[in-house]
Amino acid sequence: FPCIFFYVLRNKRNPLPEFAHLEQMLDWNLLIPSDWRDVALAVAVSLACFQLYRSVKNVFTFPLKKARDELVCCPDNKWAEPVRICGMLAEHPAISYSPFVAKLIVYCRMTGIPHTVEEGDFGKNPKRQMPYIIHGGQTIADSQLIIRYLENTFDIPAMASQIAEQLSTKPFQSFEQLNESQQGLCEAVRHLCEGPLYWSVRSCRWNGEAGLCETEAAWATTVRVYFGGIPALLRGPVTAMIRARVAQSTFEQGMGRHSPADQLYLHRRALRALSSLLGTKAYMLGDAPTEADCAAFAACEAVLA
Repeated sequence: FPCIFFYVLRNKRNPLPEFAHLEQMLDWNLLIPSDWRDVALAVAVSLACFQLYRSVKNVFTFPLKKARDELVCCPDNKWAEPVRICGMLAEHPAISYSPFVAKLIVYCRMTGIPHTVEEGDFGKNPKRQMPYIIHGGQTIADSQLIIRYLENTFDIPAMASQIAEQLSTKPFQSFEQLNESQQGLCEAVRHLCEGPLYWSVRSCRWNGEAGLCETEAAWATTVRVYFGGIPALLRGPVTAMIRARVAQSTFEQGMGRHSPADQLYLHRRALRALSSLLGTKAYMLGDAPTEADCAAFAACEAVLA
């Protein structure tokens, strides 16, 4: 648009009088050589039309293509090979900066599923989220859909029993091994951890003083951990752009609409509920670990971090 404006101004096509002095301030031969002005105008018009098309499309159309169904189980005999877990890893002793990645890693440890852990790449995952796994030549995304895939692919009760014997504990109980009441409680714990607790941590990490933090220290840590590999010259504008998008998603979810004091109230209430559900039991549902404990551990690790 600036290129179109200056082109019109230069060629006296109805220039606005209040902007006429700009012509005297600019050396047009240095800015755009006369032989290239028509080309510059064509490029500027094309880019402007493309940007206008993208803006209209984002407003009036659904932003995502139809997502494919994730695999329910391994389709061939490759189930025995280790599962490659890809996600955002953290410095020892933490497992991951993402509670969803931590939940999946803890799940594989408790069940005895052979796995490896590596740094993930958003570009290699069709859903652009962490974690995702690579198994049998296939990529599966979303921590909960990954757990469904693992339960249908591996013999969880047998593998968990071997781990329990080594650690002298009760074996892990998969979701299908629970009764209906236990399944309901397990889902309630998971949604508590991946709902208000997750969004309060997200507000603290990304919103800084506008979220749960009194200073911008948490945001400075987020920049160092997530974007430390970006050159210093580009880090400021890039992180500001990404921060604005994340803050907007927090606002759209609802947590970002509240004041810091109200966010803290919701956060404390969720933590107290999680503590009350655990009580004096060894695990969330009794004396054996379940998916609920994986989600609770990941949420508590994110809160403490």
